[in-house]
Amino acid sequence: DVASGTVQQVDLGDEALTGGDGMILDGRTLYVVREGQITAVELGEDLTTGQVIDSFSDPTLSSPTTIAPYDGCLLVVNSQFANRGGGGQPVLPFTLSGIPIPPSVLEAAGEPASTGASC
Repeated sequence: DVASGTVQQVDLGDEALTGGDGMILDGRTLYVVREGQITAVELGEDLTTGQVIDSFSDPTLSSPTTIAPYDGCLLVVNSQFANRGGGGQPVLPFTLSGIPIPPSVLEAAGEPASTGASC
């Protein structure tokens, strides 16, 4: 609840989404960036239940964090967490991965499945 700031866990049945970092809600599809992949969850009407639609990855992902939808794609910030310990320095600039939303996810959300967005 944005107004009150209260949080409620989403019931995914037998599924558990561990290691989540960035999340974005697009309609009733929740995208969760976790452990080198993106998991798409179709939420119920009241947003308290959901079903995992698909998990997918891309070779350009490198410790992905923040995510945003854009024109049939998901834009994901690649972190450099491995460089922060032991005196390591980040390499600038940070990178973004543009990943097409898979047809299975679009279809589950009731959207036309594209033949491959150019990200």
